[in-house]
Amino acid sequence: MVAARTRAGAGPAGVSLFLVPREAGGVRVRPEETIDLTRRVGEVTLRDVAVPRVALLGGEGKAWPLLERLLDLGAIGIAADSLGGAERSLEMAVEYSKTREQFGRKIGSFQALKHMAAEVVA
Repeated sequence: MVAARTRAGAGPAGVSLFLVPREAGGVRVRPEETIDLTRRVGEVTLRDVAVPRVALLGGEGKAWPLLERLLDLGAIGIAADSLGGAERSLEMAVEYSKTREQFGRKIGSFQALKHMAAEVVA
């Protein structure tokens, strides 16, 4: 799915959505390496790509409200994923602090670590 401006200077009203096959002439996809192996990301370049009229999704220039909604939902999804990762990291740190010993005591008993954990939760 590709968002493209179909009317110059029309602001949000000039944006349309198209289904563009990856194999279409002029489409180049270059995968990017990331630390997060659970997400595939890449750079998509379109150069002189032509698609038939049936590739237009919805009416011409009517894509902006849908794109806004999709961006909002995507942001919520990424936020939820990040929150889950942070919660799991905190759980792992707390469990580790209950087993790791330093100076003859579990490090979870150190006030400085308790304060750090409390700040993460707050």
